[in-house]
Amino acid sequence: STDFEPGWIEFDVTAAVQAMSSSVPTANYGWRILAASGYTSALKKFHTSEYNANPDLRPKLTVTFH
Repeated sequence: STDFEPGWIEFDVTAAVQAMSSSVPTANYGWRILAASGYTSALKKFHTSEYNANPDLRPKLTVTFH
């Protein structure tokens, strides 16, 4: 979950990536972002990786190794 402030939204996907990369194979269907019920006046819009009008608005995945 996240708040409804304008700008970039960050999701911690560490556990999901670890599960996908584990030694036990699991299905990888990517991620699905669901709307929060009751917040129809504060909807977020997401561009796809193919969005050409402004490439700076394409989603980004940053991977950090520790």
